[in-house]
Amino acid sequence: MSTTIGEKIRKLRKAKGITQSQLAGEHITKSMLSQIENGKAQPSMGSLQYLARQLGLEVSQLLEEDGSAEISRLLREVEDHIKRKDYISIISKVEPLLETKLPLILDAARLMENYAEACFHTLNPNGGRAVDKAVEIYDHFSLYVEAAKARYIMYALYFTKLQYGTSLDLIRDVWRQYKDKKSSRDILFELDLHYAEAASLSAIGYYEESRNVLLAAITLSHDEKVFYLTDHFYRLLAGNSQVIEDDEQVQHYLSKARQFAQFTEDLDSLELIELVEVTKLNWKGKYAEALDLILKYSIMEHEDKRGYWLLQRGISYYGLDRYAEALEALSQVTMPEWGHHPFNKASIHSAGAYIAKIYAKQGEHDRARTLIEQVYETMKVFPPSPYLSFVKETYHELCGG
Repeated sequence: MSTTIGEKIRKLRKAKGITQSQLAGEHITKSMLSQIENGKAQPSMGSLQYLARQLGLEVSQLLEEDGSAEISRLLREVEDHIKRKDYISIISKVEPLLETKLPLILDAARLMENYAEACFHTLNPNGGRAVDKAVEIYDHFSLYVEAAKARYIMYALYFTKLQYGTSLDLIRDVWRQYKDKKSSRDILFELDLHYAEAASLSAIGYYEESRNVLLAAITLSHDEKVFYLTDHFYRLLAGNSQVIEDDEQVQHYLSKARQFAQFTEDLDSLELIELVEVTKLNWKGKYAEALDLILKYSIMEHEDKRGYWLLQRGISYYGLDRYAEALEALSQVTMPEWGHHPFNKASIHSAGAYIAKIYAKQGEHDRARTLIEQVYETMKVFPPSPYLSFVKETYHELCGG
């Protein structure tokens, strides 16, 4: 931390008549506080927050510069918009600041991070610029872990652009930065990084490497008794195992994911698990069983997952030779906003292959070939999956070659 901040802490402490021992309390040692005040040590964000509370201040006040009041007011507005998922308002309010020199205060960095999140949800291309501004502010105050967290936001932005290799490079670079610069561990952030790395590896088809990262994350969770994202880890493990057609592992990991989702009463996670169960049955050709589960769980169909339920419903009907019903369901399949992983995209795109097969059965061969050619062209760059295999088989079946 710069000496300016250390001097400010010392002046505020003395103005309030607080000794170093009183200010340090049980959170940090008196020796560490002395080093901070003399600019010889770099406190973590947690230590900064603690010292600010002890002094009756916000962290932003310790880092305050001219223009901070307006930035702090805007940050409060933006945080309210974030809660309401009003991302368009965030873009309109914050975007003009990208062309200005921001005051070097923590609230300005947070404002840029919120703006970058809004960019992710709206596919706005300026998210990277906002992240760069946030990182610049954190680096100025030697808040290296916070800078790493800001850079982590780019992982989601790259995923929306289907830049999975770039996403993996970024996460590994953030890992290096975090390990080199951290003054204390942030287990939740480490678990976030594990998940992002595993998802990126899976997205480019490195399923075994992804599995190893996920198992390391689960080990970390158990060792630290922190079970953040645990059901997500197990679901991704199940998904990876499904792609390589290891049924035993799929069932094992799904069971683990279900246990955690039930324990936390996470209905969203439970719905995703049921979708995987239905998908597994359809892949095995157990279409009647899959349809029974779909009808049983149809009450769970949240709008953001409707496309996946419709896909599985259409596949079940297709497998049962109920082509009119299959076509009705498959024709309604649309790409969900959150489906950025190529496995999710492949599943949704595969609806077109089933539709093409139905057209062919109805004698509309030209229409079938045109559609499957479009689907194949879109999916041929995706990593291996049963969906891609099905599309390739359908392409060769309908188009020859």
